[in-house]
Amino acid sequence: MAENLFPTATTRRRLTLAERLAILHKLDTGENIKSLALKYNVTIQTIKRIQNNGPIIRQLTKERSRLDRKVTRPSAFTDLKEKLYSWVLQRRLEGELITDNILTEKAEAMRNESGRNFKNWSQNWLWKFKSTYYLWHVNSFSVNKIHSRQFILKLSETQKEFKISDDNLYNMDETSLFWRMLPKEVTGASEQGVIKNERITLALCSNATGSHKLPLLLINKHGKPRALKHCMNSLPVIYTHNQNAWMNTEIFRFWYHSTFKPCVRRQQLSENNNGKILLIVDNFRAHNLSEEEMDDGHFKIMFLSPNTSSLIQPMDRGVITTFKRRFRHSLLHSFSQYENGPLEFYADYDIKDCIDLINETWINILSWHIFDSWSKILGRKTNWLGDFVSEIVSRDVEYGAIFGAELTGWISQCEEAEKIEEGAEESSYLLSPSPMEAEEIDRLRYNLRYIL
Repeated sequence: MAENLFPTATTRRRLTLAERLAILHKLDTGENIKSLALKYNVTIQTIKRIQNNGPIIRQLTKERSRLDRKVTRPSAFTDLKEKLYSWVLQRRLEGELITDNILTEKAEAMRNESGRNFKNWSQNWLWKFKSTYYLWHVNSFSVNKIHSRQFILKLSETQKEFKISDDNLYNMDETSLFWRMLPKEVTGASEQGVIKNERITLALCSNATGSHKLPLLLINKHGKPRALKHCMNSLPVIYTHNQNAWMNTEIFRFWYHSTFKPCVRRQQLSENNNGKILLIVDNFRAHNLSEEEMDDGHFKIMFLSPNTSSLIQPMDRGVITTFKRRFRHSLLHSFSQYENGPLEFYADYDIKDCIDLINETWINILSWHIFDSWSKILGRKTNWLGDFVSEIVSRDVEYGAIFGAELTGWISQCEEAEKIEEGAEESSYLLSPSPMEAEEIDRLRYNLRYIL
């Protein structure tokens, strides 16, 4: 058997920035990719990735002090900020209220534990920290724990009164998703800093045992995208649209009567179950239907108390967060398969690809993940939630020019930007100035390179 000349996963090494720059120079002079891979003891894919990320590498190596560094490590101060932000995300996941005072006290405690005297630490650090991580919602509203406890008691009484089992107890919640957004580390140079922030809205719904997940509801701005021309009737999601790509009363009514009720009835028939159904939603005005629709005798809708969603709404307790993070890992993995970088990716990636990714991600959210997301509202014990979320946060992967803390930071910034969009609701969302779908524009731009 011929000897394998290329390195394996256990033998290949990480190149310094200086070596990567040297490889770029050799590629510019026409040297062969395969010969460079042999010379530097790396894979052919590594050389191609360096070639695709050439503008970024050249930017990094403008500072001479960086040339001998293999990776750009965050400073101790940056590391503290990352830890503090991870702490904020965990507290929010557990439904705790975070104020400026609480944030300041935690930062001081972390600084004292580190034993370092940070030169960058100043009186306006809080403003900079909140600006960096889009945390302007901190200290801007209160979560009423008293109302949460009252709702939990009311839910328990309602279940007993109408004999509603956990199999017949459902929760639905909407969330925004920037489905085309990639990190600036992989798009900034070749896309002149353009951020693809086209937004869709997804609605996730499941029962309290996790045994029945409904198809995702997807709300887009475009009614008949070109990418869905031949498959609109066979999509794995429920597709609808409006100008704001956000939930409104008409869409909620459509989903409730044409998707939720039929799906739940079929599930009950398959289980020989005819009990009353209770759907819990937050008190967003779009969920407010007529009195007859709110309780028709078999199906009942129940609103969460105001400002309690982050505390007790099941989909807000890890399910949506984990769903989005897994989607973004899948998106980056998909992007990494394109040898010609962002232009080629954006020319090919459309709403159909997005639908396939989100459907696969939803399938991979398992029943026991959802089961314990109901722990707070139903008083269950949970053993997986913290580990489940940290699995996605701390996953040690690399996609081209982004990895580690940069990857975590990008995912977190996407989540914060989406929360800002959700808070603004449809009333303040600005419509795109172009009636043409954004993915169609990118496809045209890519193809024009071969015509002009």
